[in-house]
Amino acid sequence: MARRIFALSLFFLAAACTHALPPLAAGCELKAYPLPVDPHWNSASDSVSDSADTSGREDCAGTGARTPLQAAICRVAAASRGGGDEAARPRALLLSGGSQHGAFGAGFFQVEPVPSYNIVSGVSTGALQSTFLFLANRQVRNDRVYPAYVTDRRPPAQHTNVGDLELAYSIAREKDLMTVRSGGIPAAVVHGALARFDGLRGVIKDLISPGTLEDIADEGKTRLLVVGVTNVDDGAGYALDLTELASRMPRNPTPEQAAPFQNCFAEALIASSSVPLAVPPVMLRIRTDEARPAEPHLFIDGGARYSVIFEQLRRQAPGDHWDVDALVNGGFFIPAWTKAGQPWSLPSVGMRSLDVLENQVSRFSVYDVFRRDNPGRTRLAYIGPGAPAFRFTIDGVEQTCSDWSRADERDYKVTEFHPRYMRCLIAYGRSRVGANRWDRVEPPGS
Repeated sequence: MARRIFALSLFFLAAACTHALPPLAAGCELKAYPLPVDPHWNSASDSVSDSADTSGREDCAGTGARTPLQAAICRVAAASRGGGDEAARPRALLLSGGSQHGAFGAGFFQVEPVPSYNIVSGVSTGALQSTFLFLANRQVRNDRVYPAYVTDRRPPAQHTNVGDLELAYSIAREKDLMTVRSGGIPAAVVHGALARFDGLRGVIKDLISPGTLEDIADEGKTRLLVVGVTNVDDGAGYALDLTELASRMPRNPTPEQAAPFQNCFAEALIASSSVPLAVPPVMLRIRTDEARPAEPHLFIDGGARYSVIFEQLRRQAPGDHWDVDALVNGGFFIPAWTKAGQPWSLPSVGMRSLDVLENQVSRFSVYDVFRRDNPGRTRLAYIGPGAPAFRFTIDGVEQTCSDWSRADERDYKVTEFHPRYMRCLIAYGRSRVGANRWDRVEPPGS
């Protein structure tokens, strides 16, 4: 996919095509929290400090006026404010982007109980994972509909939300999630993207049933579920509040009443996952201030700004000690260039540059979590260097994950989503137990 995207970007420079703005989902309005890029910049003194400037930000223990974001953060932390033992500290789960590598996260969470995190945030493929992990300790509603590729046909009540996360990533073919346009790059220039997320939209709407939205609303009374997006218009990152969206749906809704909320939820997740040039951007109407009307904006993948989001939220309401678990759906360290010592080309160097930039965004985002002024425990997990050699058996054939990836390209001519490789990554995620589970752990106070 990345090589095609780079070639397409070069073609765009010559083609200079324009496209009409995508339509807004009917009745869709989302509460959005701006995610500041420069929390250490002190505008009053025009200088940069080593610690976040919290002037004008109400401590959760205070009684002053709060912004909507401050109120949300303080609300979810209220029951355990003040630090203390591990059971008392609020918890946050951060889920990064990573496209098909989200299969790793889908397997990772199958082997140990998932806490009821006070905040769950997701970006891109992490946004797709977030709902199932937010509802990890709720029973699956009977109105959930499973995609045709799901082979587990037990009644929904016999499923678990964490188990359904794995099922959602266990695709049979790439088209289950994404439809690649015929005609190659010229057709992509005409339509604005190489592919469409038609299948993924359908999967989200089926799995995020009216009953599931009711569960999100119930949990949202004391917890927060947000996904990260990037606003093309102002270039800023935003966190979309999905708990607030779910809270506006009527209880026991008719299908007609529930449909706009399901559609809006799906569009939010698609926006968070919309890699430019690969799939089209998404129009969303967002509200950042209760005193101002909602405004439409164009959004792309949240990973363009942040790989994970939490510190940008927490800094707005300082004062609590958080335990933070960060799951990176990908490798954390960029591998050696496969073209080293060989003649270079514009596409090869361009692609390597994109890889470096993506890796830098990811590492900056995660390092920001570990550098925080917060003495709670922090844990990090990512796809390790041993994953490509991890062996997995499908239909009696045992191969490495790398072998399955090549086999998918050979047999299925995939562009991005490799079905058997993703199943191998799920198994690799499941294998991360005991001392190998977390790649880095910093105890409280470190």
